[in-house]
Amino acid sequence: MIRQLFAVLLMIGWAGSAGAGETACRVLGTITFEVGKTVCIPGMRKDWLVCTDRSAPTGGGSWKDTGVPCREPQPHRPRDYRQVAEGPHPAPAPAEVKRVIDLFRGVVFRCVPSAGLDWTTGACKSITDEFVSEVKVARLATVVIDAGDDDATKRRKAEAAGLPLDNAVDWQVWFAPADDGAVLMKESVRAVLEVVPGIYDWRPLLLPSDAFFHPDEANAKHALAEAKADFGGEIKYLLEER
Repeated sequence: MIRQLFAVLLMIGWAGSAGAGETACRVLGTITFEVGKTVCIPGMRKDWLVCTDRSAPTGGGSWKDTGVPCREPQPHRPRDYRQVAEGPHPAPAPAEVKRVIDLFRGVVFRCVPSAGLDWTTGACKSITDEFVSEVKVARLATVVIDAGDDDATKRRKAEAAGLPLDNAVDWQVWFAPADDGAVLMKESVRAVLEVVPGIYDWRPLLLPSDAFFHPDEANAKHALAEAKADFGGEIKYLLEER
């Protein structure tokens, strides 16, 4: 399902392009913005961001969300900003990050069957068992979340097991009916990353491509085979040194 891999740029931080004492705010590479400048950064945030004069731990000045949507006129003064709800914020990364997984404490996993496809309940059980078996061999701390748990229960279970969601890889597999009896098997592997210095958000660690089962292949056996084919490479990606 997940074939292409993201560049590690966002995951290993921004320190390679500036010193920690720099106050100008960076986006990528050497592109910088002056303190007090408000900009919209496509794909990073839906609000205008403002460059602050506070140094980010990963180098460069930090960005702050103004709370003003990019579709509205650009704010120029602090009095134009709006209150923003506190977003996800992981614990500081360890001093040495050699692997993608070094940024996180473990994996929170869930497989969600489709309400209209009875066979997907059994498929999810087999897929979950397979995942747990593979991450056990890889020595990755893992918490399995029930399919019916709401977000609050999911967060509570993860934290009780020592894996706060903001510090874990959030891994989910789910099923959805397609046309003419076909079925989609979808997958999401995401985590909280520093999208620009000082601002964190949920982002995919891997680029997904859905598995499509024709009606005569839409069953638990084929779903498990697809999961087995994918999990090995995906876990290897998290564990390999970069």
